[in-house]
Amino acid sequence: MSVILQANYRTHANPTVSVAAPNDGKGDPWFYNRLALDIHSHAQAGFKYFQLPPSMITIGGPSADSDGYGVWWEYDHGTENSPTRFGYTKILRRLTAMGWANGIYPLTDWVPHQRYGGDNGVYRYDSYGGKGMGRFPKDPQDFRKMGSGPDLAPQDNVPDKFWDIAFGDELSPIDDLHRGYSMEQLEKAGHWIYRCFQLAGCRSDDTKGQAVAAVQRWSQYGEMQGKPIIGEYAEGDPNTLSWWLSQVPGNCQTFDFGVKYAIRDMCNGGSKYDMTQLVNMGLMAKGSYWAMRSVNFVENADSDTNGFGAVVYNKMLGYAWILTSEGWPCVYYRDYSTDRDCYGLKPFIDNLIWVHETLASGDTWWRHSEYQFVVYERQGHPGLLVGLNNDIWGGWKTVYVATSFGGNQKLHDYSGHAGDIWTDGNGGVTLSIPPNHNGLGYVTYSRDGFQNLELAQASHPAVQLFEGAPDLLDGPALPLGILTGEIFVEKGTDITLAKESGAGVDFSIFDANDRPIIPRGGWKGRSDVKGWHAIKAFSPAGKSVPYEVTATYQAPKTLSVEEL
Repeated sequence: MSVILQANYRTHANPTVSVAAPNDGKGDPWFYNRLALDIHSHAQAGFKYFQLPPSMITIGGPSADSDGYGVWWEYDHGTENSPTRFGYTKILRRLTAMGWANGIYPLTDWVPHQRYGGDNGVYRYDSYGGKGMGRFPKDPQDFRKMGSGPDLAPQDNVPDKFWDIAFGDELSPIDDLHRGYSMEQLEKAGHWIYRCFQLAGCRSDDTKGQAVAAVQRWSQYGEMQGKPIIGEYAEGDPNTLSWWLSQVPGNCQTFDFGVKYAIRDMCNGGSKYDMTQLVNMGLMAKGSYWAMRSVNFVENADSDTNGFGAVVYNKMLGYAWILTSEGWPCVYYRDYSTDRDCYGLKPFIDNLIWVHETLASGDTWWRHSEYQFVVYERQGHPGLLVGLNNDIWGGWKTVYVATSFGGNQKLHDYSGHAGDIWTDGNGGVTLSIPPNHNGLGYVTYSRDGFQNLELAQASHPAVQLFEGAPDLLDGPALPLGILTGEIFVEKGTDITLAKESGAGVDFSIFDANDRPIIPRGGWKGRSDVKGWHAIKAFSPAGKSVPYEVTATYQAPKTLSVEEL
């Protein structure tokens, strides 16, 4: 499985302080632009996915405590005049397009049921068509009954009703009194968001508090079908997690909180943690099928700042485990990044991502386990032998283990923590693991000769939907033209438009120098300059016509500060 960069963080909780933003007054760009500046570097490091923050607008706009989870409207992802904490639609489109150009695929953070800011359960949205005319309005009968009131819906049959805590108003998409309206609208909203930003999947917030039936329907609808949907089921018991996975479609995975809690105890406990527990830890211990559907993580925005699971010491030992073992590893942005208020573990994590992408595959054979250290082998090609030492005080650990490398083979430690070793005639080897100083008590041995192996990188065009309608922020086509949106295009590449709806509507595209690349009525052109290109929609005389159009184009792989 590839490696995910969880591109979201908080620096504080109670009160929440989310990612750095321009309105903090410290010279920071919007977070979407911060990611765009680094996206090529992240791809070169070996990340194949990046998980965005929740992009839907909240009533707090760009305020520091607007971390994206108090959703206001599904069809507003920020404008230049009214941004979210992370930025706005135009630069989010550029970021996701640059991700595809670099072969690092965008995941969103889908928050399906918590809504905040309504008037006693009434939600109305201002759109191009007027005040309160926006798509997917909501009424009390769509929301879970928390107190008195005859118009509120019953609570959905969620997996864990005791811990189903509503933050604001909680939708009941299965048992609403609106006869399935909110479930249908959530499906349509997800499909629209995926198409607008060309998403490759998502994190699904609080699956413990979502009805299984709702997850089943949403994950199989439209653009979501077949794409990874990673559930946040905050539960450490692998039997509970495997039960949930057995109830939802195969494109659903889950964060493995059992592994997370073990990493917390292992790293914070140092020499006092019993390392033999790793052998039977999490979904990985239930076999390869379950490991393939588990997403392992050391830290996230909740655990980092809320205190229930923060890893304070020896964090790299946790990353050494998840980046060499089975499962889908996820790296927390604040751990990785060298930005201000981040922990700067990038050089160490980059090395382990390379190990993960080139050496770590196949089933796991545990070769040795005792109280303070373990050794395991991955059975894929070319093979990987890993030693983890959690002892802070006891020095190096040396052990003889059997391997599958064969006799008289030279093995190299690709972590750089120990010297080369040779298997004996029977394929066994004596290896030494360094003490756990600052989490660096690990070795990653494989066959010698792969030191200069470079990671493969793919590149794809962006394919993004643009829609104009009275119930959206972008209005329908007009006879004199209306701005549909903007795309950021690489110099010397083709642009293609494909109309999906809008009788009689024509389109044109103008480049960064305001020259027509695609004249009105055309469908294909070629960009001569790198930069923003404007798409405009024209309706027949005397008519205002809703439309849908997709733009296929090549975004650049890199971006400079001057191009922001």
